[in-house]
Amino acid sequence: MSDGIEQASQVLTRPAPLPQQVSHTLGLAAHRDAHLRLGRGTLVSWVQQAAQALEPVEQHIKTALACAPVLHHDETSVRRAGTLAWAHVTSTSRLTHYAIHPKRGREALEAIGILPTFQGVSVHDGWGSYRAYTACRHALCTVHHLRELTFLEEQY
Repeated sequence: MSDGIEQASQVLTRPAPLPQQVSHTLGLAAHRDAHLRLGRGTLVSWVQQAAQALEPVEQHIKTALACAPVLHHDETSVRRAGTLAWAHVTSTSRLTHYAIHPKRGREALEAIGILPTFQGVSVHDGWGSYRAYTACRHALCTVHHLRELTFLEEQY
């Protein structure tokens, strides 16, 4: 694992509790009973700042995933600001990358940028957009087979 990922994972796995961070940032005495009211804009700003600070970490993770011998891919629908979007996941046993994109298909996979350069074995549900990538080999996920067999057993 590269130093950038290791350092970020150390920071991210031991964060200070949010009220403690806010108290420290604002120079307030830390009290258990202190209640801070945070506006939506403040929270959005913090999330945007964190996302910007973690961009290099995300790039390290994407690079490491693209070099892995085997990747697992999946996607599921989500709501983002009341609109349908897609949560795309790419993972190994040690790394996971999540991306929310308005599209489900190849446009999203290209924008995420992991699968287009991948040359190992891609494990997925057999969805056509994954199969469009020919630089890698493909394997079907057994869990999806089991779901389909269970459906057939229950229906027939």
